[in-house]
Amino acid sequence: WQILVVSHRTLKNMVRSPLEFFLQIVISVVFSAIIGGVYWQLDYTSEGLQNRIGGIFLIVMNQVFANLSAIDSFLKGKALFIHENASGYYRVSAYFFAKLLLDLLPKRLIPIAAGGSILYFMMGFQLDASKYFIFLLCQFLTTISATGFPFLYGALVNNFAVANLLTALTFVIMMIFGGLLVNITSLPQWLQWIQYVSIFRLAISTLSINELIGLNFTTTINNKSTCGINIPDNIVQPPTPGRCYLEQQGILFGEPFDIWRGMVGLAGYGVILLGLTYIVLVLMKKEK
Repeated sequence: WQILVVSHRTLKNMVRSPLEFFLQIVISVVFSAIIGGVYWQLDYTSEGLQNRIGGIFLIVMNQVFANLSAIDSFLKGKALFIHENASGYYRVSAYFFAKLLLDLLPKRLIPIAAGGSILYFMMGFQLDASKYFIFLLCQFLTTISATGFPFLYGALVNNFAVANLLTALTFVIMMIFGGLLVNITSLPQWLQWIQYVSIFRLAISTLSINELIGLNFTTTINNKSTCGINIPDNIVQPPTPGRCYLEQQGILFGEPFDIWRGMVGLAGYGVILLGLTYIVLVLMKKEK
């Protein structure tokens, strides 16, 4: 009952100020249309492989950094929450789940469903229903796990600038170890463990397996001189399976569970971070 009451009040506030909700949908659709136009109907050449990986990286980066706006969810109105909770108006759990219900669903997941569908078909990813839904599910889990950091930092500190800096710094470090900016297999052994706690690595690996398995890419050499060596025109090299790229990046894909490994990691990330946020709210010093 308390969850319904708090959710109703939060929903009324959203209805009174609907700009943020609609703006997020518009931005998601516009961004998806722009990226889909840049990576329009990717082919099956070596350039198509490179563009697929670049497109996947941009998709994940957008999904992660778009959640910086979630800092306000627990930071804004913290003083009111402390007063009302201390006065016994509602439990912490009611406030927490009401916030999750009306932040994750309308502000995060609906824009993903709209933007993700546009991206998938404009970029020419594989026309397979299971791969399409895995693509959307991975985006959902990426957003939920990435939202956990601004939620946690927003509950921990009282200054927006500090919470924003901590969130951005966390995302940038994870992006470095996502596997695109630096090859994970080339890192020292004592640094490679960071890939397992990188949202970027988990999401990019999952989307790469989903898209590249089952595809072959050809390379046609049209230049008469490559690196000072004269070669005939239009030499077509043997097709390169998409799995070769996965092997070079150190991404496991041989077992059926490998594509779900990243999903489980993202879901676990979300549960842990949201759980820590709840604990912070419970332990928060409250005064009437």
